[in-house]
Order: sequence, then C-alpha cells, then structure tokens
Amino acid sequence: MERMKPDTAVEILQRHGLQVSREQAVLILEFVYTMAEIAVAQCLRDENSRLIHSGEYRRTGGEGV
Repeated sequence: MERMKPDTAVEILQRHGLQVSREQAVLILEFVYTMAEIAVAQCLRDENSRLIHSGEYRRTGGEGV
C-alpha cells in the first residue's frame, strides 16, 4: 500500500478548513500510520477480539441473531 504524500494531506486538510504546513503534515501522517499499525496489530493478536467476532458462529450482531 502506497503512503499518502504530505502535499496531498495538506490539500485535503485545507479543503476541510485546516491550514497546516508540509512539515506538520509529515508529523500528522507519521502519527496516523503509527496508530493504524497499532490498531491492526492489536486486532490480529487477539483472535477472540470482540471487534472481529463477538458471538456464536463468529458473527457480529445483537440480540436474537
């Protein structure tokens, strides 16, 4: 998967009313990628994670499913 370029992040954030420098965009992207790696690693590490499956037959869902 190709990482987003800082200039692209600056453009996207500007469209949403947030002004950041290219250097700030680099830091933001590093943080976002780090958080994503941690989240994926936690989900994959815990095979019984409720985020992956919470009920019988590995289905997610509420009552009466």
